[in-house]
Amino acid sequence: RHMAPDVLVVDEVHVLDAATRDWVRHMAASGQLPMLLAWRAGELDDPALLTALADRGARTRTLSELPRQGIRALAEDLLGPVADSLVRALEEHTAGNPLLIRSALDQWRAEGLLSEAGVARLTGPATTPAPVAEAALARVSALDSQQGRALLAVAMSEPITLGLISQVIAVEV
Repeated sequence: RHMAPDVLVVDEVHVLDAATRDWVRHMAASGQLPMLLAWRAGELDDPALLTALADRGARTRTLSELPRQGIRALAEDLLGPVADSLVRALEEHTAGNPLLIRSALDQWRAEGLLSEAGVARLTGPATTPAPVAEAALARVSALDSQQGRALLAVAMSEPITLGLISQVIAVEV
C-alpha cells in the first residue's frame, strides 16, 4: 500500500546542493505538503526559497545555540546531575551546539575524562570535541547493518517512499 508523507522535514537547508535546494524551493512553492525546514541563523542566503516559504504563509523560528541552562538540561538528561565545571567546559568547547555537546560527552567518556559517579564531572582538562562531520560519522558507524542500509537508501535516493525503504531494508511496514 502507498502512503503519502504527512510532512517534509529538511535539516541544514543552508548546506544543500543547488539541485536539492531547487527541489525544496519547488516543493515549498507547490504547497503539496507541510514543510519543516531548519537552517543556521544567518547562513541561508536563498531569497527565492525564503520568498516561496513566505508566499505559502510559512512561519519561521530562529534557533540558536543553547544557553548555559539549556546546556545543563541536556547534560543532565544524558548523565544525571552535573557539576557546574562540566557545564562551563561544555559551554566553552561547544558554544551550546547540541550535537557537539553529545560528541564532547562521548569523547570525554571514551578518553576517561568524565566521571559519572554521583555528580558528573571532568577528571582532567577538557579536550576539544571532534568536528561535526566526525561526530556524525561516529554515530553512523555505530548503526547495525539494517539501520545502515536504511540510512544509505534515504541518503542516496531522490524523493523516497516508505515502501522503497522497506524493500531495501527488508522490513514490513
